[in-house]
Amino acid sequence: MNESSQNSDDAASTPEQSQSGHRASTGRKLAEWVTLLISSVLVFGLAGFLLIQALQPHSKFVMMRATPRFENTEKQGRQYFLPIEVENRGRRTVREVNIEVKWKEQGKPQSRDVPIDYLGERSRQTIILIFDSDPKLLRVEAVPTYYRLD
Repeated sequence: MNESSQNSDDAASTPEQSQSGHRASTGRKLAEWVTLLISSVLVFGLAGFLLIQALQPHSKFVMMRATPRFENTEKQGRQYFLPIEVENRGRRTVREVNIEVKWKEQGKPQSRDVPIDYLGERSRQTIILIFDSDPKLLRVEAVPTYYRLD
């Protein structure tokens, strides 16, 4: 078989074959364009978000909150376990956090300092305090008193 007869066989494909090949090619091109569009939206959206975050001013101070979770108090034997959720609401990591826990037991003010080594930006940590009396009746309060910024 010579080269010219082989080329004529390739060119002699039926109209149905060339039409289905054209449809597959068109479908593939459409899928490529859709993929490009979606990828571009994701990349530019992420870049815009990061740019906005970078341009927002950061506070010199970090808002923190310590919340006793009385609804989660558990009694085991003669002791009560009170979870206190400590939340760093800022956009900076804090170290050497101190939480002062105050309550009144038999009319006398009591307090306890609870240190936390590290609390990442916008994160939470739960500390557990142990009491001999039901903390719901002791009017327990928890307050962050100091921290060190990274």
